[in-house]
Amino acid sequence: MKKMLLSFALCNLCFVSMNAQEFKVGVAAGLPISSSHQYSASFDASYIVNITDKFNVGLTTGFSHWFKRPAFNSGSLRILETEQVSILPIALTNRFNISKKVTLATDFGYAIPVRSPAYGSGLYFAPKIQYGISKSMDVVLGYRVAKLDYELMTSTIDMLSLGIEFKL
Repeated sequence: MKKMLLSFALCNLCFVSMNAQEFKVGVAAGLPISSSHQYSASFDASYIVNITDKFNVGLTTGFSHWFKRPAFNSGSLRILETEQVSILPIALTNRFNISKKVTLATDFGYAIPVRSPAYGSGLYFAPKIQYGISKSMDVVLGYRVAKLDYELMTSTIDMLSLGIEFKL
């Protein structure tokens, strides 16, 4: 009987929130802030459920890539070549609609390195501000940071990004 009631409650919850769901994808280009990589790019996909008309929560994942910087020598200045780093973030996202056009968002979760054998997984955090330019498109200014294990120490990779998010 308890299982049947729980199943009934979950089904009702699904039907209640069925009209308040969104699926969004986005692309962004970025500049690394504290790491010595040359530039970065990312792709994101989010599934968002409207809790109220001002607050939304959901899940997000994607792919972020930091491109390597070649070695540089100029007199006494020497910059070593960096390796490429790719991560697959898996995070919870929350969004607070300040107005009809402006939204504050944060993603907090776990970063899994992809094709980067020297790095281990770690924490992921991405605050952003979004400006709606149409009903289905936002311009997103964001900062994303991943704190990853690197050999015997911890390494932080980050980017300041500008991109576009589409509502599907």
